[in-house]
Amino acid sequence: MSDKRQVKRNAAGEENRASRRGFLGQIAVGAAAAVIASPRAGSSEPASLPLQVPKAVEESLSALPRRMEFTGDGMTGAQVFANLCKDEDLAALFCAAGNYNIINEIAQVGIPCYGGRTEGGMCSAADGFSRVTGEVAACSGTEGPGITHMIMNIAAAHSSNSPLLVLASNTNLAAEDRQRSVQFMFQQPITQGIKKWGLL
Repeated sequence: MSDKRQVKRNAAGEENRASRRGFLGQIAVGAAAAVIASPRAGSSEPASLPLQVPKAVEESLSALPRRMEFTGDGMTGAQVFANLCKDEDLAALFCAAGNYNIINEIAQVGIPCYGGRTEGGMCSAADGFSRVTGEVAACSGTEGPGITHMIMNIAAAHSSNSPLLVLASNTNLAAEDRQRSVQFMFQQPITQGIKKWGLL
């Protein structure tokens, strides 16, 4: 070879090519060196800004639970369901973004609600909560992609006999024959065999 690099050879005398692991290792070392050499290293400036909790969050945490009643304009279905969950001692709700009517009303009646990034992860968290406490917990996701993301974790809860209530929001029934949205999906058939009971 014309250059001065040392070439390693295996037992058969063939050149050893660069491995993926070796390549990634070199990148990691280079990245670490770049971080160490960066101007911020060793400075008195904090690594990140302090977390600021919005005023609305603080207000919601200090708000007293409220139960909706059939007075004035009446109640929504979500409010009726939230009252029922409170009456039946639902211990907690684990949810991802979506299904806001149900989530907001369950939080309003004083049931602790925990939010996360994915439906599958929050379903797993609800399952873990139920296994540890023995209490009924709920998990919530959107219809369509949300319920399909929870399938593996629903199956795990079912096989462990966890008392888990799965809430997947539904679009109105008029959308059933139109298939106008990716969000609409027949939820009951895809959970067949991994649930004790289900209702559309």
